[in-house]
Amino acid sequence: LERDLLALNIDALSHSGHLGPGARVPALAWIADFQHSRLPQNFSPQQRRSRDRHYAGLCRHAARIIVSSHNAREDLANFCPDAVPKIRVLQFVANVPDPATLLPRDALERRYAFSGRYFFLPNQFWAHKNHRVVLDALSLLKRQGKALTVLASGKPADDRDPGHFSRLMQFAEGLGVAGQFRVLGLVPQGDLMALMWNS
Repeated sequence: LERDLLALNIDALSHSGHLGPGARVPALAWIADFQHSRLPQNFSPQQRRSRDRHYAGLCRHAARIIVSSHNAREDLANFCPDAVPKIRVLQFVANVPDPATLLPRDALERRYAFSGRYFFLPNQFWAHKNHRVVLDALSLLKRQGKALTVLASGKPADDRDPGHFSRLMQFAEGLGVAGQFRVLGLVPQGDLMALMWNS
């Protein structure tokens, strides 16, 4: 990989790990977060050890380490104090497209088979995203006579807990709100923006 990068006059490798000790192409590694430390119950011991090993390798071999928040910077500084001089915070920036370029609401309704007002929940179906609190809220609103539809996008699977999604849907059925909690699955980026805009 290093030979190919050099042949293509690539000056740095970004967001893709590192090339190892002595690499001539500097790596700007990205560490998203320390969920495995903050929420260890969502990871197996093997997964936590694997993340720790991976992050330690980034700390040793990357020229710079990019994190997305000051909180992640603090976690990384605690995890590997020697890496502090390498850490840079690069926060996410919302890219809001021109609404005129987005799919209109009637087209969204046809594509995703819904109608009327909705709340949009664009989260992966991972246990720590806590979709149950949304289902509990739907149940509470239903008891109060307030109908609300939630459209939820994201991959309906959690590799760390393969049974999570089916249990979540059973929970929705048990509360009697499965019809108000519509799972769209993965949606294209343009549709995601349009669903946000029209929610």
